[in-house]
Amino acid sequence: MLKLPLGINDYCYIPKPSLILVAGAYNTGKTAFMINVVNLNLEAFADNIFMFVSEGGELMRQRFSRLAVPMPIPPPFKMYRRFTNFVDIIEPDGLNVVDYLRVDMEKSYAIANELRDINAKLNNGYAVVAMQKPPGDRKLAFGGAATAFEPTVYVSIDKDGLRFEKIKVPKLMDIDPYRTRITFRIKHGVNFEDISTVVE
Repeated sequence: MLKLPLGINDYCYIPKPSLILVAGAYNTGKTAFMINVVNLNLEAFADNIFMFVSEGGELMRQRFSRLAVPMPIPPPFKMYRRFTNFVDIIEPDGLNVVDYLRVDMEKSYAIANELRDINAKLNNGYAVVAMQKPPGDRKLAFGGAATAFEPTVYVSIDKDGLRFEKIKVPKLMDIDPYRTRITFRIKHGVNFEDISTVVE
């Protein structure tokens, strides 16, 4: 079973295959989230994790080295620098972590097709995709409502915490996940601490 940070699995089931979308404004924890997705799933998906990043390998090695739980050496996942055409390299039965998927601002409507193609490429695997979103009150990534068509789980991250925007298969709970905000502090740029839940 895919594990997600910040206790997200307590709120939803994540069937195979699934696309998970993480929308966040600049410097709010998207990359920390994606690094923790990799780290939480090392055992379950050993040698079948594929991380696609826009940053260079040296910077990413530094970030992984700051994890509270040390990464095995050599790390049991593969990392590639990639900016476009992610559907060409998605592994249908693996855990694919994309940090991040850019939107052509002149053709923002086209992002729906790219997310659809990534989702369609999956067989028994997962794709966890980070996207940039505007700061402020807007919760969805650039591309707007069209980005919500495909994901099984869609979360947004702001300075004040994480919120659920879409849960396709929710768990039965006494609280409404759509009124829930998960707050946290990020230590050393990658470790989530002081995690708490606020029902609004």
